[in-house]
Amino acid sequence: MKTLNQQHYRDELRAMLNSPITRIFLWRLIVEDCHVFATEFAMNASAYVLLAEQRIGKRLLQDMKDVSPELTFQAEAEYNAMMAHNTQTFSQEEGE
Repeated sequence: MKTLNQQHYRDELRAMLNSPITRIFLWRLIVEDCHVFATEFAMNASAYVLLAEQRIGKRLLQDMKDVSPELTFQAEAEYNAMMAHNTQTFSQEEGE
């Protein structure tokens, strides 16, 4: 049984996943800020910070999957489409 706080968190996360803008924001946070899919870090003092960021991102990603696997997949697809569009637009501007 979930506590009231846990249910509130899940409800808020579900509401965020229902919005395309926040879906992209959440996926960007997971990929760019939390480095969830990075597999190697330089082993120095900042590695601990990066590992902490990654742990937060992994928890957020798992929570998103628990709330809605479909919307989590959609968040990834929308983020990737946005990045492809931005890359294409930048490449066109560079070519002009």
